[in-house]
Amino acid sequence: MATTETGFRRLATAAAFVSLFAYSVLQFVTPSAINEIGKAFNISQSTLGGLYFTFAASFCVSVIYGGRISDRKGKLPVVAAGCIFITAGSTVFALTHNLVVAFTANLLMGFGGGLAEGIAMATISDLYNGPRRTAMLNWSQFVFAVGAILTSLGISALIAAGISWRVGFMGAAVLCAVAAFLAVWATVIRYEKPLAVAHGESNWREVLFDPIVFWLSIGLMLYVGAECGLTNWLAVFFKEDLATSSAFAASTVAFMWLGLGVGRAAATWISRRWTDVNIIRWGLALAAVSQAALLLVNSPIAALAIVTVIGFALGPMWPTILSCVGAAHPNRTGTVFGVVIAMGSFGNAIFTPAIGRLGDSVGTGYALWLCFSLLVINFVIFSMLRAGEKKRKVSR
Repeated sequence: MATTETGFRRLATAAAFVSLFAYSVLQFVTPSAINEIGKAFNISQSTLGGLYFTFAASFCVSVIYGGRISDRKGKLPVVAAGCIFITAGSTVFALTHNLVVAFTANLLMGFGGGLAEGIAMATISDLYNGPRRTAMLNWSQFVFAVGAILTSLGISALIAAGISWRVGFMGAAVLCAVAAFLAVWATVIRYEKPLAVAHGESNWREVLFDPIVFWLSIGLMLYVGAECGLTNWLAVFFKEDLATSSAFAASTVAFMWLGLGVGRAAATWISRRWTDVNIIRWGLALAAVSQAALLLVNSPIAALAIVTVIGFALGPMWPTILSCVGAAHPNRTGTVFGVVIAMGSFGNAIFTPAIGRLGDSVGTGYALWLCFSLLVINFVIFSMLRAGEKKRKVSR
């Protein structure tokens, strides 16, 4: 058993990375199998959007309060609790054929996700500083992207082989149980120091009205709305608007996340040379142009290539915005990450179901122009934002 502070850091980092990988597997079973889930429960796109809404809403609640608790009691126990909630919810979802039970299980998964993902990111922010923080947060989200890619390809293979998509949720349950074990192990070693002591009774309301946190929260909300809005309906877009097979459509999420993963890996190098805000600005600009191109082409192969470019452009957004947040409030990362990530979840809760409803009315292709609009608005916001503009020296 590791007993040194270095050993603790490695184990805590491993626990955070595994929890993010496990959560990624959970999150991307649904968009990859969205067409099959709709058939299994005999529901429309609007009702499927309700699944996304309940997941995101419970995520939003848990990440806010979990963040504050994690500053007071330590982050690793909160991560472990989140993984346990996910294990329970995903197991029930995999087994049920009742829509009400499925929605209840979805709430459990979302609640656990807020703790497992949001607080895992805050844990990594605590363990590293400066450019290293940005790099490690991007690496952690690269691991998340790997989970998304493998899940999408796995669900596609299951569909092609005639095997139930429910296997994906069972796999997520097993991985989350492993992540919970690692987080508990790291908690037992207990070199972690809760951070709230240095900030007395500061709370999430106070943090929310910090101007930097406010605008970064809006930025993350719009980013998540655009990224999740596209990812969660990508399989539907390819099947309905580009007339591909169900298996091909399911695999498209993997290409989106291949781009996201490469973008995040690239950001670990770029972050030593560019400011965080410049990384975000250029990424948003490229993503907006690519999003428009995606909706104008008619070839599935060309669309697949463009989806990968969109992923690459958006890859650094989530971890780099959170790096800005961690730098602004390094001594209360749980609270501030909770607020900002909750706003991201709010973007998912609002815009992803909205695209589903629009898709029922005007078609998914037209509905996805909403993602383009969100990217343009976000680019304007970060073009005016001056946080973190100080030039970063290259590390030797």
